[in-house]
Amino acid sequence: MRSLIVVCLSPAIDRNYKVASFLPGGLNRCENPVISPGGKGVNVARVLAILGAKVRCIGFFAGENGQYIIKNLQHNKVIVDAILLKGETRSSINILDSSTGKETEILEAGPTVNPQEMEQFINRFRQIISQEVGKIAGSSPPIVIFSGGVPRGLPISIYEDLINISKEYKAECFLDSSSEALSYGINAKPGLIKPNTRELSSIIKKIIEINGNIDKEFLINIYNETRKIEIPYVAVTFGKAGSMLCVDGKVFFAHPIPIVAVNTIGSGDSFTAGLAFAMANQYSWKRMLELAVACASSNALFEQVGFIDLQQVKEFQNMVEIDEFVVEMR
Repeated sequence: MRSLIVVCLSPAIDRNYKVASFLPGGLNRCENPVISPGGKGVNVARVLAILGAKVRCIGFFAGENGQYIIKNLQHNKVIVDAILLKGETRSSINILDSSTGKETEILEAGPTVNPQEMEQFINRFRQIISQEVGKIAGSSPPIVIFSGGVPRGLPISIYEDLINISKEYKAECFLDSSSEALSYGINAKPGLIKPNTRELSSIIKKIIEINGNIDKEFLINIYNETRKIEIPYVAVTFGKAGSMLCVDGKVFFAHPIPIVAVNTIGSGDSFTAGLAFAMANQYSWKRMLELAVACASSNALFEQVGFIDLQQVKEFQNMVEIDEFVVEMR
């Protein structure tokens, strides 16, 4: 199996509060808060480790929150390369109103990275990739997953810069971010991106709306739009409506597994982990999408963020229905 490196520039403590009826400006009680070590890259690394991968995670960590996340990753057998910052790793607060189903998010900014810390990170990043490339002569280069937002102090083009560095070592790059960080990262042409519909709309400069069932025409139109950004593999998640993988003139569409979700936060990260694990193990494209959907679905059945059950994942893989279309190249 190819080695896996996860870059998590902005880890967080996920604090999820479920209240009976959220009252802005009033008193809200939460009996069972769910506190999880998180941040997109942390979730990806943990799920990869649960799947059985040997994975390294490099990122910025600060204070007691940062140490809590590091210990959780190490407990899950993730090798952590921590660049330690002053201050405190941020918290990501999600308040779910049980009466309406609406969610309110409060995202802390987190610590600021100074130029010396950024240089330390880049030097360590180069060392890690070089080490992984040199471990086994003739083996395939590592897969590097860039996941999450960009902390204060780093240039918004940081993913573009890191992807270009990775390519010097022939590494395969996955990018799962949003907004400007995603747009800049795409400039470096990673091997795979995993936007949701909102993120894809910002990339292709067209609004993507899902009205009713997803059909073949809708999927092929998205495939043709993604070809314009010249990324070899594009996975798009549609939430409850399913997901797709665009590759080599083919579209694979996965119908959603019928589950009653407990908490969908982290499901997108679990999906990314499934894709990366499958790629590292040379799965077929269809099996790759099956595993990604199974991981996302398993995560949705846990209160804990970025967590899956292996037996459950195996069962879900057999339940995933996938349609395959060949696209006539224009």
